[in-house]
Amino acid sequence: LVPADADAILEVPNVAFAVPEMTSSVTLRRGNVDYQTTANGTVPQFTTAKSWKIAKGEFINQNDMETYAPVAVLGQTVVKTLFPDGDNPIGQYVLVNKIPFQVIGVMAEMGATSCRNDQDDVVLVPLSTGSIRLFGQRNIRTITVQVKDGSAIDITQQTIQALLDQRHKRQDTQITNM
Repeated sequence: LVPADADAILEVPNVAFAVPEMTSSVTLRRGNVDYQTTANGTVPQFTTAKSWKIAKGEFINQNDMETYAPVAVLGQTVVKTLFPDGDNPIGQYVLVNKIPFQVIGVMAEMGATSCRNDQDDVVLVPLSTGSIRLFGQRNIRTITVQVKDGSAIDITQQTIQALLDQRHKRQDTQITNM
């Protein structure tokens, strides 16, 4: 998958959002605290598509994407680990794999999934910045799609699969319907 696949999916009827994401394990550092977590490179529409609100500060914007800004939005678990004294993380810097990123926002608490994965144990960065500075690749891992009309989800899913098969010239993707 590449970011252009998400752009193409946006053109499919009934698609409200198509949010490309890439993830990798990273080490965060603040002061003398090192912490292993997941970095998620994503786009400004992430919060809307995932129905996940910002608790403090702001989320990644289009300018951050275009300028490859070294900015980060932290999940609550990361904040509690790196800022145990209760300091406000907004405007402060954390090292992500030894690269300084300025904290611009903190996500609202989401809690664990049914599989016990802590959704708050994440650092979110612009997809453009992450792909160049952290992940060293252009391919993305997932595209989260939100539909406008849930009753037409099956035909939308089939249309997206056919589109990706055509774009990739083979069936090399898997769609999971949540």
